[in-house]
Amino acid sequence: MSTAVKPPASEIGQINWAPIPGWGALVEETEHVPELTWPSSITTYDRVRRDSQVAGLMRGMTMPIRRRRWLVDPNGARDQVVQDLATDLGLDIRGQEAKPRRRRARRFSHDGHLAESLKALVYGHAYFEQVGEIVDGRWRLRKLAPRPQRTISHLKVARDGGLEAITQRFGFDAPEIPVSRLVAYVWDQEPGSWTGNSMLRELHRPWLLKDRVLRVGAINIERAGGVPYGIAPPGATPAQTASIEEAARNFRVGEQAGGVLPHGAELKFAMAAGGDGAVQFVRLQNEEMSRALLMMFMQLGQTETGSRALGGDFIDWFSDVQALLAEWYAGVTNEHVVEDWVDWNYGEGEQAPLLVSETAEDPELSVADLVALIDAQVLDIDAELKEWIRQRQGLPRASATVIPLQRAAAKAARTARAATSDAPAIPLPDRPLRRQPKAFEVRAAVDFAGMETRFEGGRSTLVSDWQAIRATQIDELVAQIADLDPENLLELSRIAATPAGADVLTAAQVDVIERAAAAAVAEAAAQGTTIATPDLEPSRQTAARRGEATAELLA
Repeated sequence: MSTAVKPPASEIGQINWAPIPGWGALVEETEHVPELTWPSSITTYDRVRRDSQVAGLMRGMTMPIRRRRWLVDPNGARDQVVQDLATDLGLDIRGQEAKPRRRRARRFSHDGHLAESLKALVYGHAYFEQVGEIVDGRWRLRKLAPRPQRTISHLKVARDGGLEAITQRFGFDAPEIPVSRLVAYVWDQEPGSWTGNSMLRELHRPWLLKDRVLRVGAINIERAGGVPYGIAPPGATPAQTASIEEAARNFRVGEQAGGVLPHGAELKFAMAAGGDGAVQFVRLQNEEMSRALLMMFMQLGQTETGSRALGGDFIDWFSDVQALLAEWYAGVTNEHVVEDWVDWNYGEGEQAPLLVSETAEDPELSVADLVALIDAQVLDIDAELKEWIRQRQGLPRASATVIPLQRAAAKAARTARAATSDAPAIPLPDRPLRRQPKAFEVRAAVDFAGMETRFEGGRSTLVSDWQAIRATQIDELVAQIADLDPENLLELSRIAATPAGADVLTAAQVDVIERAAAAAVAEAAAQGTTIATPDLEPSRQTAARRGEATAELLA
């Protein structure tokens, strides 16, 4: 007979210790501040999040998460399952071309749901009820209806710590929603606790101190910057003393303010030492709140110490925090929305897709990185890469006929050149090169030295023309300074040069634009294809606006 210990198949201990089943959520033995115990905490955190500093911190925390590109990842699921889920969530499918957005009336809004679910970071929890309808034999998601924190009166928790239901508070009507229909976003959850922990918990003390200082400071300003008190004259009667006290209590600064005191009486003000102490204290509390949310970079430039050089490191680190938050949200949604949706429509044995997100990168940075990789010949420019770049940068799709034909003709011309002659030596600028010429550029005999000469000549002409404009502006400033009152140095801040030279800057830019267009047409012709000169008028208008703006800045 085997003496091996049988594997456990049931629980002996429990998490919810409350004597009455389901009441465990009403007891918070770890919270010692009464106003932060649930459900009182809902009202408290609602006040905290209205603070301007806290509101800015929370927007900085959540908005980049909403800006991420949210997608449905097939994850090995059948195409029909993936397509139906993406349709219900209103999201694109990873790896497929983005489709036009449908009309949103009576349809699920993922961004709206994401915004509501992130309130779990404020209150510790956010609950939603799944609502749908049967269409053509399938359950289609219509909305995840929020069940606001202030309406929840009871959380029914099993002895093993699992959630069973929530009850809402609406007068005599107290609907109970079972967990099978709920989606629960609970932040920093402790075993058996379905109220979670608010991200604002550590902000409560600095917020409370700051709020008190601001209130006292406002009263001080209203009462002329101090606490008024009266000094009664010698021999004052009780009635006179009472009138002086009343005058001090009622003193306010205003257009019609005033009063009369008995002979010999005085009205003085008691003020705290250090006039800027309140400002410094409020700044300290703001720093404490930023530190509690790992958002120290929000205070850069506002503190007396520290370096902006740390900003990049702080932001990179905080980006990891936001990625973690996005993964937390996606994990809950996949478990309680996506998997339920698949189970109800296709059965529990069906493979489920996943909700995932991608970082919305800085377009300029991504383009620069791509150019560097292509220049270093790490990436080959093929049709798939071109289409990906067009999608990421919001560029129009390539023509289905004209552009491929032009590319084919150019490629054929380059191939013919390479077959009939050796790669010719090409003229290069007399300076260190930023990159080596590509093989096809060598075969096409691109005149890099000529381009360099034209660029240097244009720049020299522009600099020479601008020196004359600059000399005129300096003379103008000298004349203004000479006319100033030497006793009033503040007038120096009012002198300014008259903006000039916008036409010179615009002409230089337009010249480059027109030369570049002509060179592109000529280069295409040299490679065996013909292209039309593009419409340059929009570029000329842009050059004019930039010329005016640059002239203003230089002035």
